[in-house]
Amino acid sequence: MYIHVVMTEASTGPLRVLMAYERCRISPNDLTTMICESYVNGATTSYVINANTNYSNPPVNVISHFDTACTITPVVTVSPAPGSRRVAIAYLKPTCDGSCDYLSDVCYFESMENGNEWIDGSQWPPDVYNLTDFGCGGNERGFNDVSICYDYQDSLHILYLTCGFDPTNPGYYQPG
Repeated sequence: MYIHVVMTEASTGPLRVLMAYERCRISPNDLTTMICESYVNGATTSYVINANTNYSNPPVNVISHFDTACTITPVVTVSPAPGSRRVAIAYLKPTCDGSCDYLSDVCYFESMENGNEWIDGSQWPPDVYNLTDFGCGGNERGFNDVSICYDYQDSLHILYLTCGFDPTNPGYYQPG
């Protein structure tokens, strides 16, 4: 059994954060030890966390970064369907230069093999699917929150907020 972890860290420029993924599991030989792994720089890397030590910040060079974002939105889910090995990550991706709060698309990527292809590098970085494709024109955007889940039939559901946006008045937006 795995624990799929998504996180944000560090700033990559004005209002941007790195989004990252790793997969962890409890050691079968020591229930106080967790082994975390990801695909970084062309190789699968791992590190160990032991409950008896104070280890709150893993080294950055062992975490797989997959994109940048403006808000802390990456979320992960696993399917509860019997026999399923599906894992999905959704997040808000900036669409244009400008304010990050209201210029985002809703994107996701998915593994059919419990994240194995992400960890072994055969599909890292993963193919990202843009659910909304709002782009820079128009007056609707993804706005600051996204949630995902699978149902018992193994279907992925992505919920998100939108807001109205007036391109002639960039500071103006209203929930849609």
